[in-house]
Amino acid sequence: MELEHFSHIHNLIYNEEEINDENNNVCCGCKQLISGPSYNCFKCSFFLHKACAELPREINHPLHRKHPLTLLMVQPYSSGRGVCDLCSRSLNNMVYNCSLCQFDLDIDCALKPCVSGTPTGNYEHQFFHLLKSINFTCDACGNEGTRSPYICIMCQIMVHKECISRPKAIRITEHKHVITHFYFLQNSESTDQSCGICQIEMNLDHGGYYCSLCDYVVHVDCARKHLIGVEDETHKLGTDALGDLSIKSTSDDDADEQLVAENKQFSHEHGLAIIDQVNNKKRCVGCMLPLSSASITYGCLQCDMFLHKECSELSTKIKHPLHRHSLTLLLKAYSFDGLFKCNACEQYCHGFCYHCEKCDFYLDIRCSAIISTTLKHHGHDHLLRLVLSKRSYSCHCSACYETKFSYFECEDCNFCLDFKCATLPISVRHRFDEKHPLKLTYDFVSDRSFDHYCEVCEMRIDPGTYVFNYAPWFYGCEECDISIHPECVLGRYPYIKFDRSSAYSLSGIHSHGLTLVQKPFILVKKRKFYPPCDHCAEPFDEDLALQCSQCNFIIHRKGPCFTQNVQQ
Repeated sequence: MELEHFSHIHNLIYNEEEINDENNNVCCGCKQLISGPSYNCFKCSFFLHKACAELPREINHPLHRKHPLTLLMVQPYSSGRGVCDLCSRSLNNMVYNCSLCQFDLDIDCALKPCVSGTPTGNYEHQFFHLLKSINFTCDACGNEGTRSPYICIMCQIMVHKECISRPKAIRITEHKHVITHFYFLQNSESTDQSCGICQIEMNLDHGGYYCSLCDYVVHVDCARKHLIGVEDETHKLGTDALGDLSIKSTSDDDADEQLVAENKQFSHEHGLAIIDQVNNKKRCVGCMLPLSSASITYGCLQCDMFLHKECSELSTKIKHPLHRHSLTLLLKAYSFDGLFKCNACEQYCHGFCYHCEKCDFYLDIRCSAIISTTLKHHGHDHLLRLVLSKRSYSCHCSACYETKFSYFECEDCNFCLDFKCATLPISVRHRFDEKHPLKLTYDFVSDRSFDHYCEVCEMRIDPGTYVFNYAPWFYGCEECDISIHPECVLGRYPYIKFDRSSAYSLSGIHSHGLTLVQKPFILVKKRKFYPPCDHCAEPFDEDLALQCSQCNFIIHRKGPCFTQNVQQ
């Protein structure tokens, strides 16, 4: 086994056994005799203990919170008089150094047992009770304290008694990833220093929770108020996670057996495997979005069934700001055809959903991903805040002009965005432009010369009015000069699977199987007129219906024509 190490021009060869050599080879890092496993370059007589060779090149240390410390083979001072800033001993071997501050720690002091932790500074501290009442700022939660604190002498960490057992990794309702606790963050680690929940600026020299994937930080108190559950070191929530559908556990551990038992409802009879080449005309059965090579996809070719990796890892229960109760993940809605209407975006959908049985409240997977009361969207420069209006007050979405009662609002710009537009795909493919993807376009209208027409319906893309100061969003390709309404690109029901292979039988009404269809209409003076139902002769209140493909018999999907004797 070879190792490419920053300290040497050649690759180092791993040696498991002790080197028997009369020359008494010395480690070039710690200057101690080589004993046990080591890495070496015999050509140059260069040797490193395995432990020295595998030291992290960069660490964050509580004694120097401003900048990370970089590992050097020798002290960086030409005088050779550098000393460790903790123990004051001369720097005769490897050293962790901050070149900006000329701060140095030898490897013994830099990697004491309680400071050998994670990149976010969350260490296994040894706390002692200081039997003296003093004013202090808790390094775990950032709040002020007035009584006797607990301190880690080595790290100079001072905390409340209740903060000693602060969980390292948690999930909260306001963020989709696991967040980890820190005692401090280097200035360079987070560009956004405002709490992701309360938006108040945080002091990153003291504790909080952090998501490195999103550069997301929150106060400890804010995270505690929105807590879903505590995770272990491997970021698993036990039965609160969906798990990987393509992997079956073979562990004999009781906890693993319980997890497998809980997740049997999410398994697939043939098993799922990773699909290397995806067809963008196929959809994920979870979120109903088209497949993309940009994300990992599981599939069963035998059933023509595909699932995004993200959708296979959904939590089985979530809390969402739109509803007061916990929501449970369902693979299929309780309706006979699996169709439901999302209470956030007000769109009919198939696929996975979150449901409250007490209130019959539904959320589709796309809307359930927006779990924070704040939203940063590409279509607007400022942070948007969730508004839950009563039915006496509504807002017109700035992207589509539709009236909504739950929406995101910018307090500075009078900009509103509903869930339907907030979850629109950023880019889509369409047959009108086979060369390029169409990108979602949201330009501010500064004058009234905006004069685009939809390539599909040939209707004008409305430039907005003096009531709405923003142009409606559309999909376009600037290179090909193409503009298309979102509904003309995606369809009126982009998240419904109109599957002719799924036929339903209504006993006593029709002898053939009926399938879900979007009912055709006649446009008269900009009003839609639908042919009457073939069973009750009453007009349709929506354009979704059940139709026979053999004889074009068509009836209401629900209402007076729907009975409890539905058989698939």
